[in-house]
Amino acid sequence: MDVGILSSPSANSVLRDARLLNSDIGRHSVKCNFSTRLDGRFYQNGSLERHTLRKSRLVEMQAKKRRLEKELQLEERRVKLLEERLGDTEKAQEDAHGLIVTIGRGVVRFQAFVRRRQALRLFRAMRHESLMRNLIARFFQCHFRGWKGRLCAESRREYLRQKRRDESVTTIQASVRRCSQRNIYLDLLTERNRLNNQSAATIQATLRGKVTRRMYVEEVSRRQDAARNVQQIWRGAAVRIMVANLRQELARKRTEAERPKRIPLHLRRYSTYGSNS
Repeated sequence: MDVGILSSPSANSVLRDARLLNSDIGRHSVKCNFSTRLDGRFYQNGSLERHTLRKSRLVEMQAKKRRLEKELQLEERRVKLLEERLGDTEKAQEDAHGLIVTIGRGVVRFQAFVRRRQALRLFRAMRHESLMRNLIARFFQCHFRGWKGRLCAESRREYLRQKRRDESVTTIQASVRRCSQRNIYLDLLTERNRLNNQSAATIQATLRGKVTRRMYVEEVSRRQDAARNVQQIWRGAAVRIMVANLRQELARKRTEAERPKRIPLHLRRYSTYGSNS
């Protein structure tokens, strides 16, 4: 048999069928005999025929047994050959698989090496490009920052120059204003002294009039308080005298009321006064 047949999926099934045939050879020979199951009118009474038939049957069975044994040996040899070829095929497959794995690993390593070289080349190119970009950016930044710094320094110098000029102008203005204010203050001080000298009599008269008015108000208040006290004392005495007189009058009237009244003669009981008339 070829290697292609052994490597086909039906090789295992062929080996399995051969093993089953070898283990079941006795029952196969009995089942496959045609003359053992014959039955009929011509085979019941003849002993010679039965003996002959039995003998021929035995010979046929022995021949068939030898043939089957030869076939079984051939099948066993074929099975052994098939097993050897199958082992060789499996070993060849294992070797081929190992070779394929080795080739795959080599291809993977070669690809990794090539890709690493490509990645390193790309990384170097990108790093060189990044360095060039950084150098160009640094160059432009330096020039821009220098121009910006010079511009800021110029504006700062102009600002300080203007500030110094403003401070000088402010100092001059402050000196001029201080001189003018000093002259104005001296004029005002002279005018105040003159006005003070002129108005001293007025101020003294005003103060004396104020003091005199205060003394007059105090004297008037004192006299009014004294008159009020005298009036209170006098009015109290007058009221007490009036009350005493009223009390005396009331006591006199009460005494007169309590005194028995004199009855007129013509009103007296049992009086004969005026009966003749």
